[in-house]
Amino acid sequence: SGYASIPATIEPVDTASAEVHVTLLTRRQLEIMNATEDLGVEYDLHRIDSSLLYLEDLHASSGLEVDAYISCHGAMRMDGKPVALAAVPQSGHGFQALAQPDMQKRLHDLTAPELPFDDFVAGNIKGEAGRARTLEAIARHCRSE
Repeated sequence: SGYASIPATIEPVDTASAEVHVTLLTRRQLEIMNATEDLGVEYDLHRIDSSLLYLEDLHASSGLEVDAYISCHGAMRMDGKPVALAAVPQSGHGFQALAQPDMQKRLHDLTAPELPFDDFVAGNIKGEAGRARTLEAIARHCRSE
């Protein structure tokens, strides 16, 4: 992202579950949100089967239309397997989970090991060239082999 975090994305796994936040938007609010998410480049908007969801605080969830922004590139991978973001409560997937700083270090090693780590992160925040290089690497390391 523009503030140099590595976002989580949904990776379909039949046995897995994750705790996520839901934002209820009007159609106009959804248009505004879509304009911020670089649709078709970084994210696609996907309809989620509402029968797969348990919405704890929303009682009238049957028939609810639920969409999710899902990375066009997929989840970050190590040794061909998705890596979970440790900050997201989840279970049942069996993937390695990394904290945000560890994911940043992994990307640094993959994309610009010649740069000091702090310069790498600053480049992702401030510089289009640094961010573009990192996004390209993320896309390369997210695809299924």
